Amino acid sequence: MATQTSNRNEKEGMYILTTIKDRLSNRRQSTNNGISQSNRATAECVSSIKQVISLGIRVNVTTRLNLFSNFPYEAVIDAYLDGLESSGLNDLSKLASVASFCVSRVDTLIDKMLEKIGTPEALDLRGKAAIAQATLAYKLYQKKFSGPRWKALVKKGAKKQRLLWASTSVKNPVYPGTSM
Repeated sequence: MATQTSNRNEKEGMYILTTIKDRLSNRRQSTNNGISQSNRATAECVSSIKQVISLGIRVNVTTRLNLFSNFPYEAVIDAYLDGLESSGLNDLSKLASVASFCVSRVDTLIDKMLEKIGTPEALDLRGKAAIAQATLAYKLYQKKFSGPRWKALVKKGAKKQRLLWASTSVKNPVYPGTSM
């Protein structure tokens, strides 16, 4: 599952440096902040997130927003929560996770579909899909990190999985540098 490449003391400001084997990740990466997975949140990858978190190792996962569902992100959140719960730790304050989303690819793909449709209504929707989907992902985040399950983990010091919106620059030169 994970192979240890360095074991540094956290008191010195460093963490365990590990990598995910290629069979669980599309690309291999490592960071001094735990594990960085770059993948499409496959079932194998989601399982590894739970396992690594349960071992007390920080996890960073990069996932693409699915065009028609937030399931990959929901599965990543659930794996994080499951890992926290199955860790057996009484103090979860040192565990952390980041979920990164490559946002701009959504508009690039959806805009092509809208241009094929070609109606004025369809063309008016260009450049709006990524923001809409990121908004839905944030609502899911708010839902998952509230309620009785989350409150029980907070009592043990759990931190919310951080959201990181990556690849946010617009790809279409007609759009302004920032779009709302």
